[in-house]
Amino acid sequence: MPLDQILRPGPGQTLTLHPAASDKITLGFPTEGVRLSRDDNALIFTFDDGAVIRLVDFYVDYRADFIPEFEVDGRLMSGTNFFTTFGPDLMPGAVPEHETRNAHVIQTDGDSSLMGGLDHLNGLNASAQEKATAADSGIQFDSALAAGHGSAGHGPADHGSGSADPELPPAAEVAFVRAVLYSPGDPGDSVSTPVFFGGNGVAPLAVPPNDIDFGGSAPDARYAVTVSVPEGWSASWVDINVDSSTGRLKFSLTPDGAAELQRLGLTDKNLVDLVHVKVADRVSGGTFEYNVELVGTSTQNFDSIEYDRQSVEHNAENIGEFHQGQHNSGVYSIISSSRNDEIILNDNVAGGSSIYASGSGDRAHMADDTNTITLNAGVANTTSGSSTQIISANGALQVAGSVAVQGGRVIPDLETENVIAMGKGSVYIHNSSGDGVTSYNGKNDISGGTVDITAISGNGLNAFTYGANNIATSGDVTITSTNRSESSGVNSSAIFCGSYGNSSIKADSGDVKLTAAAAGSNNVSSYGINGDAKCSNSINTDSGDVTVAATAAGTSDVYSYGIYSGFEGINSITTKSGDVTVTGNATATSDTNSQGTGMGIFEVGNNTITTDSGSVTVTGKGSVIGAGMYCRGSSESTNAITTGSGAVTVSGESTTVGYGIMGEHNTITTGSGAVTVSGAGTTVGYGITGIHNTITTDSGEVKVSGSGADSGCGMYANYDDANTIESTINSPLTVTITASANTAEKAIAMWAVYEYRRGVNRITGHSQANGTDSVTLTANDGQGIAMLSDNGGKNIITTGAGNDSVTINGAVRSLNPSAGSGPGNEIYLGSGKDTLTLNGAVEAGSLKVTSWGTYTLVLQAPDAESFVARYGDWITAIGADPLIAGGLRGISFVGLNPADLPADFMTTFEGVLEAIHSAEGGTIVPPELINLLPGHDSGFAASFAETDAEHHTQDAQHDAAGHDASTQDAQHAAVGHAAAGYDVSTQDAQHAAVGHTDSATQDAQHAAIGHDASTQETPPAAHDGSVHMAGDDSQVAVAAASAQPDTAALHADILVPDDIAQPGLVAGEHEVEPAQPLFAFLNAPGVDAHVDTSAYEGDAPLHNGHLGSGESGGGNAGVQGEIALTLGDESLDSLFAGTDQHLAENGEHGLWYVESGSDLHEVALTDMSEIIVQGGSGEHVSDAVVTTEEYAHLEQEVVSAPTVMDSNQEATDNAVREMTTY
Repeated sequence: MPLDQILRPGPGQTLTLHPAASDKITLGFPTEGVRLSRDDNALIFTFDDGAVIRLVDFYVDYRADFIPEFEVDGRLMSGTNFFTTFGPDLMPGAVPEHETRNAHVIQTDGDSSLMGGLDHLNGLNASAQEKATAADSGIQFDSALAAGHGSAGHGPADHGSGSADPELPPAAEVAFVRAVLYSPGDPGDSVSTPVFFGGNGVAPLAVPPNDIDFGGSAPDARYAVTVSVPEGWSASWVDINVDSSTGRLKFSLTPDGAAELQRLGLTDKNLVDLVHVKVADRVSGGTFEYNVELVGTSTQNFDSIEYDRQSVEHNAENIGEFHQGQHNSGVYSIISSSRNDEIILNDNVAGGSSIYASGSGDRAHMADDTNTITLNAGVANTTSGSSTQIISANGALQVAGSVAVQGGRVIPDLETENVIAMGKGSVYIHNSSGDGVTSYNGKNDISGGTVDITAISGNGLNAFTYGANNIATSGDVTITSTNRSESSGVNSSAIFCGSYGNSSIKADSGDVKLTAAAAGSNNVSSYGINGDAKCSNSINTDSGDVTVAATAAGTSDVYSYGIYSGFEGINSITTKSGDVTVTGNATATSDTNSQGTGMGIFEVGNNTITTDSGSVTVTGKGSVIGAGMYCRGSSESTNAITTGSGAVTVSGESTTVGYGIMGEHNTITTGSGAVTVSGAGTTVGYGITGIHNTITTDSGEVKVSGSGADSGCGMYANYDDANTIESTINSPLTVTITASANTAEKAIAMWAVYEYRRGVNRITGHSQANGTDSVTLTANDGQGIAMLSDNGGKNIITTGAGNDSVTINGAVRSLNPSAGSGPGNEIYLGSGKDTLTLNGAVEAGSLKVTSWGTYTLVLQAPDAESFVARYGDWITAIGADPLIAGGLRGISFVGLNPADLPADFMTTFEGVLEAIHSAEGGTIVPPELINLLPGHDSGFAASFAETDAEHHTQDAQHDAAGHDASTQDAQHAAVGHAAAGYDVSTQDAQHAAVGHTDSATQDAQHAAIGHDASTQETPPAAHDGSVHMAGDDSQVAVAAASAQPDTAALHADILVPDDIAQPGLVAGEHEVEPAQPLFAFLNAPGVDAHVDTSAYEGDAPLHNGHLGSGESGGGNAGVQGEIALTLGDESLDSLFAGTDQHLAENGEHGLWYVESGSDLHEVALTDMSEIIVQGGSGEHVSDAVVTTEEYAHLEQEVVSAPTVMDSNQEATDNAVREMTTY
């Protein structure tokens, strides 16, 4: 089958295909500049932009008698014609193996037939054989050499007696290693290579260095190594030994060799010699042989590719190259092969040097090899305008010493640079005495898979006076600075910049770890990132974490900063998903002048940490002061942390004073990430303190705490301080502020000082209708001070439009309030139905509460006596009306037992309870307090238990009278309720307003005062339809109606004409029916009636009777309930005293009154009807006949017109209720 069109890969890319015995191969690309070659069993097409096509196993699948056709530019060629034209030696099975490996050049003039038909192929060339792709790690070598054969050659060189350019002996057909020595011609200069073993299909590999027997030195070793100089090569130029410390073959110049190298150097020629190596494996019994080509140059320049080109027979098919230079301080220019090479330079690499370890000086054409570069004396570019280049596609660069650049007088001189690019490989820089990487008016660009920099007694990265350091990796970056000395003045910085210098780190997926450690006696400092003056440092990662840690230890004056900004220094850390951890830890043995800071600004500067989804942790620890975020500078200075969904934790810890956030401008902004800020000191701890500190979140929870043995404060604002915690617009907020100390009153959750110097703490939520703001302040578990305003300072809490809650666990106080400034502590509740909980003493005038909606006030106290002490003065000073006007619609006393109220409880809270009870939708908990209000007490000192029992009886009477819901609705409509828009919910609220509770509440109240179901049962009586007797709910309804003259009647039981009219009354009748005397039908108990007089003792006679309808004298017909009146009880005289006196002043009587000169308490019950007289004001009772028209008029004006159930009747009925027992 044919192999479909093969397309050209992109620049630098390799396309690998397996023809799989295809009978035709189509080339779908122009062929100019294309080279054709063979690599082991693969046929190779190489393009001038570095692209490669490999047809693997071509020489396995094809042989001389089976070669595929080739279609080139639309023309079909036989396989034999293709190879005959372009490279006969590349034809399968045409020539011996080792010869076919040599590359061939297809002549551009071709033959006549090719020129005539395929002139566009004239640019197709075959050149040096392709080299193997680098292995993943270590120095690996070409598998094409596994058979143990190869060829070696040499370029321009001299050899033998010294005569120029003699004919060289042929090279043995074995594998090939090149060793390049850079030396001025000093005896003893050497280059070394590993010992290799391979063959039998196994690629040559370096043998273990401790398992070599060289010349019988280790007879038990596995590998026996022998060396020899082939015939025709000089044995006097090189000494050959095995370095016992490395297990490598070492080739050293003899005096003769050094002299020869010097002589050849005068004519720009290289010294070339050949050494044959034979390795025997004593375990397997196999052997492996290869040649080492020694090339010595005194010029410090070597181009492996050009060197290969200068020999017709030489090729780069070798195991690898090993370069070593010493005693040549100066500029190196090296291009090694595209194999896996090793370059070791023991000299300082000077400005303008270039080391290209992947076969090309053009990065676009580098081989994908793995190289090891070791620079034992560092890199120093001090040549203005020069560029030092150290480049490899992969591998490892190790620098012992510093990588330094110093530009010229031009400022900035960014043309003076060091460029280190290790591709996918690693960079390791270790300076045992000084800075790791430093730039002074120059630039260092370092890139690789990983970068590791260590500096002892110096800075890891140092950029000064317009210097720049740039690091870019796909992996990890590690920078360490260590400085330890017993002297004073010790400091270290992982990254330092000053005087317009800048350093940047960009890690794609790797972590960044910065560590600075300093130790000494006095004046010891360490900085993870140090932006000293007018400079910048930046770190950027994608998924990698960033860790910055600084530690300092000494006797005194010890300081440590995770991130430090001095005068106009700018430091930034940015990640996408990576976490950020910053720590500054300072330890002083004398505990004097020691501060550990996570993020610190002094003078003017900016430190920023930004993540998308990563979390941020910032910690400052110190013997004297520990501060998480510390800013001491102008208004232009800011420590800023910004995250998306990541959490933020900021803490300051110290054996003395700990600050979570301290100073002038510190900001934390999150999306959904939680925020935790804490300050903990053995003595004092502050969560947030300073000027303009702000925490803003979309939906994250915020926790702030301050703790110390002596004192602890969550938020502290002093002088010009303004500390703010807020949510973004339309977002809910959850905040918890906590303070703790050994002494309760030294724990303060929010503390603001000096209003006129803007000492303000603010917590602001922006919840919407579907969200909730929640703010909780806690000081010493409620025993401390939750809100403290000092000298006019302000603590302000504001919530949004949701159903929010504010909880204050601790006291609320104002010290030295400013005259006329109002309360220093303010709570503004939004337009929802909110809850304010107070659990601590509130001083009068110390707290202002305002609501744009309504709220319930929850008061907590450990016992009943504490409610007045905690909240009495505060509520009294405000007054009930302002509280209601401010949105108060409910109150709850948590921890209160209504059965055990102190004497001053109701006198203190009665006003606010009455106001809430009267307000629409008002709620009171416990509800038993409602029964203690004046509207539920006639003055007879009866217990609220009796009153509540009567309410239960009234409800039962309603049921017995047939007043169901439909009847009540009809009655509501009759008096205009429907027209007024009153619905059932309104009715329920009005019931509550006059003391009616639902059945569940009544049951609970009855249970609370010991009433059981049998006690609550009412005798089975029913209305006869003619009149409502005393004890019915009608008077209650009238009272409620009279209390609200501008609204419709509040209760369905209010009297309407149908309730008052006599049974026989019809339209047109003029029958006069006088009102019944109150006790007209006081009958003896019926046969079945139960009358218990055992509870009443004493000499005064006891009168028992029943109020009846008058229709039956037996049984309990028409009975509403038993009554017991005690003869001699003078309180009976007050039944009509108030109303009668008021009416008498107007020359009239009420509906019922007592005859002049009579005392009600001296009259027996059966004689009361004789002295209680009907009559009085014409406004109330008329002798005229009542007509239906009059009732119709009454029905229309039932609210405003007086009825027969006037105020006297109501007072009388209420009095009877108070005297009723069950």
